[in-house]
Amino acid sequence: EQEDGTMVEREVSRGPQTRQVKQVMVKEMWYFDRNYSRLDVRILGLCPIREYTNEDIEEEGGEGAAVVKEQAFWVYFPEARDLLAQHEVFNPNNDAQRRSFDDIFIKRHFGSYVVQESNVYDNRSIESYTVGKEAVLESQRVEEEIFNWEQDVWEF
Repeated sequence: EQEDGTMVEREVSRGPQTRQVKQVMVKEMWYFDRNYSRLDVRILGLCPIREYTNEDIEEEGGEGAAVVKEQAFWVYFPEARDLLAQHEVFNPNNDAQRRSFDDIFIKRHFGSYVVQESNVYDNRSIESYTVGKEAVLESQRVEEEIFNWEQDVWEF
C-alpha cells in the first residue's frame, strides 16, 4: 500500500532457489593462540554461492547461455551455529557416524581454497590480480605461507 492509500500488486521474488546453491563461501580468521601455542581458525561467516544460467549473456565461445555465480547473502556463523547443529548430514556410505552441519564446519570436513588474504590496503582478492591456474597457485602459496609461519614458531 502506498502513502496515498492505493494498492499496488506485484509478484514478489522468492530469491535464489535452494537447488541453485552449489557452493558455500566461508569467511575465516586465522590467528595464533598463545595459550595453546598453535595456529587456530575462527569461522566468521557463511555465504551461499548461487550458480545459474543466464540466457541474456552468451558464453565466451558464443555457445549457449553463460553460467553465472553470485553471492546470495552473508550469515554470521556464531549466530547460525544453533540452527546448523540441529540438522544432521547423512553419508550414504557410512551410517555409523552422525554429523551435523556444525560438525562439518567446526571440524573442517570440507574442501576449500583461499580466495582472499588480508593485506596492508585490505582491498584486493586473489581474483582481482590473477585468474585460472595462476589463482589456484596463488591460493596454494598463501596456504603454504601460513603453514611455514606456524612451523617457524617452533624453530629453535
